[in-house]
Amino acid sequence: SSSEFSGKTYADQKNRFVPSQSLAMTKLGCPFAAFGAPENLFDANTVQVMSEDTAMKVWLYGDTAQSSGKTVLTRVGDVNIEQPTFVPNPEKFVSGYLANYSGRQYFVIQGHPANWTDARWHEFVRLIDWLQASGFTFTTPQELAASL
Repeated sequence: SSSEFSGKTYADQKNRFVPSQSLAMTKLGCPFAAFGAPENLFDANTVQVMSEDTAMKVWLYGDTAQSSGKTVLTRVGDVNIEQPTFVPNPEKFVSGYLANYSGRQYFVIQGHPANWTDARWHEFVRLIDWLQASGFTFTTPQELAASL
């Protein structure tokens, strides 16, 4: 299977990282510190490119056995904003959380808001309201990695 990273040459992958980091510096004033491969697909070339990027500190859903010297943050599929993808689902999130929270220090959650209708935004807000009312702490991947 070939994706944006998995199945691409080292040069192809390097040519995605270097200009992206340069653009981040130009537009944001700092490089990206966290990376997650599209569809979480990556290969040995991705591992090599990641190991060469000193600004990159966190790998979302990377391979803990081949971490490239990065902090790998893992995921629990049942504790996700969108269930199914693109559809925020507070009930499934809460159910997944309650079934999986024991022994976990953190949950990495992500969403795709560009694909949300007004009704989906409403469901996302309901989920955030529940998280806030329940006393959850929100942090960036880099801040989380530094605390582990």
